[in-house]
Amino acid sequence: MSTHRKVQLILVGQGLLLGAFAVASLVTVLAADGPPASVLGVSMNIWHSVLLLATALLGALAAPWQQASRAWVGLQAAAFTILFVIGSAESAGPRGDTWLALDPVSNFLHLALAVIAIATGMRIAGPWLAGNRDLGMRAGESLGR
Repeated sequence: MSTHRKVQLILVGQGLLLGAFAVASLVTVLAADGPPASVLGVSMNIWHSVLLLATALLGALAAPWQQASRAWVGLQAAAFTILFVIGSAESAGPRGDTWLALDPVSNFLHLALAVIAIATGMRIAGPWLAGNRDLGMRAGESLGR
């Protein structure tokens, strides 16, 4: 299986899981009397739900194209790492809140998404770093792994 095929599977799988979570949180938030609502322990509001749904859709849309996949994985790794750092640093304050209204569970969600993106990015860059300058991502080509 080619590297790009593996990246596609990761992006589509992540998109399906995030999309399901985002839809569940949208339904819960809209059914609740007032935001935020708790979904699987994550404090969600309508904007957080919409952003997660957009993330799921963009990841799935980027999956078919190699350059789009690489760009999306890099952007996702940077964005979720920044969200985790900001949320963790601010939540250590005396009131424990953040200017983004992130709670510790949201921070760990962002950390998990950052780790997935970083690991996927390492999978993409691995062949290149090993000297295979075509990035090992030609359609249908296997790297022998």
